[in-house]
Amino acid sequence: MFTTTKGRARRSALVVIACVAVAMSAGGLPANASTTTAPAVAAPRTTAAVTRQAIADLAHSKVGQGCSGFADAGGKSACDAFWCAVFAGWIWRGAGVNPSPNLWVATSVGGWAMQNGVWKPRANGTMGNPAPGDLVVFGAPNAGLGGHVGIVYSVNANGTITTVNGDYGGSTAALNKVVQETINPITAVSGGNSWPISGYVSPPGVSGGGPTTGKVFDNVLDSTSTWSGPGVADGSGHVSQMAVATLPNGSMHLETLSGGVVWDNERRPDGSWSGAAISDSGGTVQQIAVAGMPDGSMHVETLTGGKVFDHVRLADGSWTALTASDTGGTVSQIAVAALPDGSMHLETLSGGVVWDNVLRPDGSWSGAAISDGGGTVQQIAVAGLPDGSMHLETLTGGRVFDNVRLPNGNWTGAAVSDNGGTVQQIAITGMIDGSMHLETLTGGKVFDHIRNADGSWAAPTISDGGGKVLSIAVTGMPDRSMHLETLA
Repeated sequence: MFTTTKGRARRSALVVIACVAVAMSAGGLPANASTTTAPAVAAPRTTAAVTRQAIADLAHSKVGQGCSGFADAGGKSACDAFWCAVFAGWIWRGAGVNPSPNLWVATSVGGWAMQNGVWKPRANGTMGNPAPGDLVVFGAPNAGLGGHVGIVYSVNANGTITTVNGDYGGSTAALNKVVQETINPITAVSGGNSWPISGYVSPPGVSGGGPTTGKVFDNVLDSTSTWSGPGVADGSGHVSQMAVATLPNGSMHLETLSGGVVWDNERRPDGSWSGAAISDSGGTVQQIAVAGMPDGSMHVETLTGGKVFDHVRLADGSWTALTASDTGGTVSQIAVAALPDGSMHLETLSGGVVWDNVLRPDGSWSGAAISDGGGTVQQIAVAGLPDGSMHLETLTGGRVFDNVRLPNGNWTGAAVSDNGGTVQQIAITGMIDGSMHLETLTGGKVFDHIRNADGSWAAPTISDGGGKVLSIAVTGMPDRSMHLETLA
């Protein structure tokens, strides 16, 4: 059960969260499951080789049916509780996929996928790499109640995907049906927390539809506004997300995410690269953000299961142990920025609302306070400027808004910085001269929007016109140059 930011009106939160709003017993079944329901229909078995199209076709054939035809692997009827995850597992088992998840909580399907090596995270601002037969998960893996899981029926030429979803359309699980819908995977959200698509699950042992990964390219805009052209910064081809930050000594750190593991690659002041080394080997990280601090340290924020953790690289190059930054468990995106006074701001997105949490110079956290309460934000980026102000860029419906936190702590309120309506991803950096660069990704191309030190905006220019960029990150340097990192 999902809603989108455009199209039909959003349903009530009670209905939207239905497919996962159940308590779990020790045996893995809903604690409130009835033991007197009608016998469940066993999932069909196929003897032919499993194909993605066979999975998609089986799901499509069930459109319009109710809960009585589906069950978990133990035979428990889907009618006993909200059943989108049960439907997804039933379809996979029916098509012959082995192993298949046998779960009742939608976001747990993402956790299962990570454990089984078939998780394909969706980078912010991109559609990810869905394929027919994949499961599509709304809400971070293992984030708890409030998400949704469906099955990808088709990936369409216009950037949308068509999904088949169990437990949809009614006021109770017993009244809900199997429904097919076409959605924009960049903007679609689901559940009472308005969670976006966190990723897709490939059916184990079925070919095609591999993870969305690529190489990282570094493109330098020098102080004369000349671009160097992209050069390879990470040629492994396995990167799914990246973040970048500058340190006062002129070095730059590129953090990359691959298979839940975080890697740190330093670009030294002389332009040479150290080579990637593991900075977080936990294997469960879903998203990263990084900020360079005035004292030469660096903070890497990692998002796992809706929770945020802070990992500090000290000025001497050593790493501290992970500590918790936000344990609420509902965060869907993170961004972070350092300010000249030695503080750091962690921006978190949850249910379309943006929260600002300040790590003070003494190491204490202020606690999260709302910085954008509109409830419609889909993506965030943040940067500090030399005067102590901070800019929060938010993306909603393809439009970008700029909200300034003044040095006195007051917010100006959001104003449009890109009204085109086609932006898919944003990245932002503050420059040493007080200007700010907003990079936007649209249709695989990157555009550079400069906010001058006097607050005026320059007309956008092309940063990368190749048309193949999947994701972007950007950072300003002490020598007035800027590095644009692209994943392609």
